[in-house]
Amino acid sequence: MPRSVPSVLLAALVILAAGCGPGDAPEATPSEAAPGVAHLQACLNDAPTEPCPANPDVDGAYWTAQQEAQSVAYLDAAELCLRAAIDGHRAAREGACVDVYQAYVAEGVRSDLGGRLDETEARRGYAKARIALQRQRSQTFIDGMRANPGPDVPQTID
Repeated sequence: MPRSVPSVLLAALVILAAGCGPGDAPEATPSEAAPGVAHLQACLNDAPTEPCPANPDVDGAYWTAQQEAQSVAYLDAAELCLRAAIDGHRAAREGACVDVYQAYVAEGVRSDLGGRLDETEARRGYAKARIALQRQRSQTFIDGMRANPGPDVPQTID
């Protein structure tokens, strides 16, 4: 029994609306796209008020290489961290997000991440990223000085 044209069109529309058209693959979630992004997403979702622990598999050099390639993983990670920083979450100010900021600030300009951020978000995110980087550098310096304080400084002048 042949189908009528409207029923075939209706079936095709239902399939397309459901996202099950021929050749369509499900869109990758951040956790499937890159382990670094999944780590950041978990930190920001599970404990936004705590520093996000460093990811041993993904560091600043990794994110810098991803930024240079403008990979989706880098864009996802930067967007996650910058939006969380703008919202004031501590997880975005310390820890793993700072590695992402190293790559973001290395661009040398306020980036909108390919249209993911508006101008105001890009400006605020860039400022917060630079502050987080400076805070990390200062803390690293202080920790180094405490670990190896150097010679005593005389407290009186003779």
